[in-house]
Amino acid sequence: MADSETTTPLPENRDAELLRLGRRHMALMRVYAASEDLFVEDAPDVAMDAITARLLELENRIARLPAHTLPGIRVRLWALWSLYRSELSILFTGPKPEDASAEALLIWGVLQDTERLLAHA
Repeated sequence: MADSETTTPLPENRDAELLRLGRRHMALMRVYAASEDLFVEDAPDVAMDAITARLLELENRIARLPAHTLPGIRVRLWALWSLYRSELSILFTGPKPEDASAEALLIWGVLQDTERLLAHA
């Protein structure tokens, strides 16, 4: 078999579905974060419930796909952070070190490490 006829997918192609889900997840997280100002405590909010349900669905799908590249790992880390964080206000800013658990600092830190590595790749 010639080199050009290889059947092993390139790593980037192996993460295509994961990266696609990650783009959807990030876009929905941004909508979710922007909607915080519209959220009223203890009031039924069908739109926020729908966004939350869709985020959870995407996170479950992302959790079941292995990553083969650093961008794929980034997608999985964002899903993990989204699932783990307890406050909407820290979704994109990360936890305050003085208020955070070791787990929160570690997840956020590894996510930031991955973002930094990708920025210099």
